[in-house]
Amino acid sequence: MGIDAAEFTTDAGNGRIPPFTGHPGNPGQFASKEFDPTQNGGAMFSPTTSLWNDLAKLKKYDIVILSCEGLPNDVDKPDAALRNMYDYESAGGRVFASHWHRVWFSPNAPAPVPMTGTWHDEPDPPGMVTATVNMGFPKGKAMSEWLVNVGASATAGQLDIQAARDNISAVDPMMATAWITLQNSNANVTPDTVEFLSYNAPLNVPDDKVCGRAVFNDLHVSAGATNDKPGTAFPTSCQAGDLSKQEKALEFMLFDLSSCVRNDNVPPVPPVPR
Repeated sequence: MGIDAAEFTTDAGNGRIPPFTGHPGNPGQFASKEFDPTQNGGAMFSPTTSLWNDLAKLKKYDIVILSCEGLPNDVDKPDAALRNMYDYESAGGRVFASHWHRVWFSPNAPAPVPMTGTWHDEPDPPGMVTATVNMGFPKGKAMSEWLVNVGASATAGQLDIQAARDNISAVDPMMATAWITLQNSNANVTPDTVEFLSYNAPLNVPDDKVCGRAVFNDLHVSAGATNDKPGTAFPTSCQAGDLSKQEKALEFMLFDLSSCVRNDNVPPVPPVPR
């Protein structure tokens, strides 16, 4: 995405993107925990708990990206941290949460966050599935067109997903927007699954009082890729190559998350030239 490597530093450094490390000791956790010796002197990443347990520290950042840790790890997310994350969103912060980071949304998150949808944990949808991109609102239509333009979708309104997850079956349309959904073919689980949703924060306030945004993403963007360098230092552990369809969808999600906050049902307005 064109980000200079110098922007990746520890949270005590001058870079704009400090990686943090998640819960220690997760079975099968292969995430990097340190930099390469040639970058930032091989420094260790700070623990994520040092970020979300401190609201003032959260507010230093425009966007917080929470990649799946492999387990919910509720023990690392006490009530105070859950409140901090929502207060960060409500103060203008942007949050991107993936899969098991649904903890920030349900069921113990501060009210009214859990009411944004019907949250649950169900078995994963099997194999490759074709999801539906919601083209019924302006930015959803823009996303569907963008996915076709970048080769992530062969048909507008459709996105193939490898290793989808199932943690929410519906959103409350008065509080959140469902961007990507799929019809679950497993008869033993709920019939519908929301793969990507967003809401503006604070919830339940007029549009002119809203300044933050949160999204929940239930598709693993790197699923299906072969990682032959698990647990190695950053950025050595990163894989080179073209973005997958899911990673291209993620790119759009990040572009939208970092844009001006506005009602999703109102067409975006281009910025005024200066």
